[in-house]
Amino acid sequence: MTQSISDVVDHLSALPPFPKVTTRLFSLLNDDSASATELANVISADPSLSMRVVHLANSPFYMLARPVLSVKEAVLVLGMNTIKNITTAASLMTGLSALHPRVDVFDMSEFWKHSNATAIAAHKLAVHKLTSMADSLYLAGLIHDIGKVIVAYHWPESWKAIVNTMRHTNEDYWQVEQRLFHGSHAEIAASLCTNWRFPKLIVEIVQHHHAEAVEQEFESPHKILSTADYLARATGLSCPAIGSMETADLPADQQEIARQLPEEVEYQLSTLERT
Repeated sequence: MTQSISDVVDHLSALPPFPKVTTRLFSLLNDDSASATELANVISADPSLSMRVVHLANSPFYMLARPVLSVKEAVLVLGMNTIKNITTAASLMTGLSALHPRVDVFDMSEFWKHSNATAIAAHKLAVHKLTSMADSLYLAGLIHDIGKVIVAYHWPESWKAIVNTMRHTNEDYWQVEQRLFHGSHAEIAASLCTNWRFPKLIVEIVQHHHAEAVEQEFESPHKILSTADYLARATGLSCPAIGSMETADLPADQQEIARQLPEEVEYQLSTLERT
């Protein structure tokens, strides 16, 4: 490699993706005394974010009796944690847009579909198995593969070799990556999350999301994220895109999550891409 992984991570750590409004929102979201009015006032200062939040609150998945017309109503409908998730997603999309992997090498649309699919699936799984971790697992799902963007941007030939190998073998991604790249996108993602001051538990889950968890209980956050990642790939929402996989042998609840994912991802991305 012409650039070491540590040098790249050190460089990127000086470019945190979060705008001031998100920093302020995170401060409020971690303050138990913060009111919906205070939160709505901060969001309203960013017209783009306001549109995204109101649009998401009107999602058919919330099945509201009447449309949400204001940011404050949206905050009350969505709740603090969902607001945190959507602002983080929007900020990551803005921040990572500064990195422009060659279009012949990396498909950012493909990447965001997989990331959002994994986040949604992780949240749904955790709600039934590990409720207290549901929102943390949503965030972990959203950011678990950001290291792939870095690999494609700084080492495009390595990324192309990984993708080509994946499409002609039955090997797992992490096995091909270790052999051809001699590094780990999960380690890169964990380093970035540490530098961006994400919670330590999120960093750990992201770092080990490809670890084999056969011996772990399903209720472990690592296993839930791994399962969510599989469900996203099973529906064809993978990065790199390598087609869909069989879901017939999955438990009924996981089959249902997989069935709903494409529509939910499409709606969520339409929310995040609104300006």
